[in-house]
Amino acid sequence: MKALLRKDFYVLKKQLGFLAVAIVAFYILPNVGSNVVATLYAVMLPTSAFTYDDHSRWGELAAMMPYSTWDIVLSRYVLGWLSVLTFTAIGACGQLVLYRVLGETFRGREIFVLVCIALCLMALSLPVYFRYDVEKSRFVRLLVVMLICGTIGGVMALMGADTEESLVRAPLWVYPLIAVACNAVSVFAAMAAYRARRRKG
Repeated sequence: MKALLRKDFYVLKKQLGFLAVAIVAFYILPNVGSNVVATLYAVMLPTSAFTYDDHSRWGELAAMMPYSTWDIVLSRYVLGWLSVLTFTAIGACGQLVLYRVLGETFRGREIFVLVCIALCLMALSLPVYFRYDVEKSRFVRLLVVMLICGTIGGVMALMGADTEESLVRAPLWVYPLIAVACNAVSVFAAMAAYRARRRKG
């Protein structure tokens, strides 16, 4: 698995600096919307890795190499977890330093919630990428995300609660619990999706 991760980082090294700068820039802006954009940027690395894999036909080469399905699938999740946690930590440190200088309130709780949401979005996306090529998976993932966001918004509206306030004020332990559960289910779903794509191919 280390070799697979090293391969992804070599391929994506040109994007790492850009993402780090973009995430820090969006995190230090004083509004929640920019923090959301920064967190979504952190989820981009696995997506970019799939794009390079499809263009280079890496899947065919990987099938001839001694990598198990577990190694191939889990390495992409580890890449996503590392990118989200590392880039968010960089952005949060940048926000903390700047806000201390300006006397603003650090948005630590909001950042923590956004990280958990980003991990859930990643868990939703990766099985689709393992099942389809990049073009098809992008469309399917967009439909699924729209469905989930619409459902959440509808439930919150029926409850008469403000969505943003409700999400941020929920007990803090709820978010990592949901993120861990989503990723645990997602890993096994991605393994099944990868095997299905291999059989089809």
